Amino acid sequence: MILDGKKVKLEKLEELKNKINKLDRKLCLCVIQVGDDPASNVYVKNKEKTALYLGCEFLHIKFDLDVSQKVILNKIDELNQKLENIKNWQKIVRYLLIINFFLFQILF
Repeated sequence: MILDGKKVKLEKLEELKNKINKLDRKLCLCVIQVGDDPASNVYVKNKEKTALYLGCEFLHIKFDLDVSQKVILNKIDELNQKLENIKNWQKIVRYLLIINFFLFQILF
């Protein structure tokens, strides 16, 4: 038996899209990217495409490679603060942080 990966992927995405559409809230995927690695750019673009297909909002925050750890952490705090200030929205929006592995090793 040969598995059709594209077909399975589309079926699973449709299932997920239907579940998301039934929610009483809008989901958002937030990506924080550090640097301009071509492979990371492709990865983030694919995440954006999928999020929008699923009916989710997408927020892409991009920093230069020389950004300080403090600036990144302040941005994360700012995003979290926005969530806390929105009535009844706690834990509704999920943030996915993507930091290039190389920089992750340097900063943390």
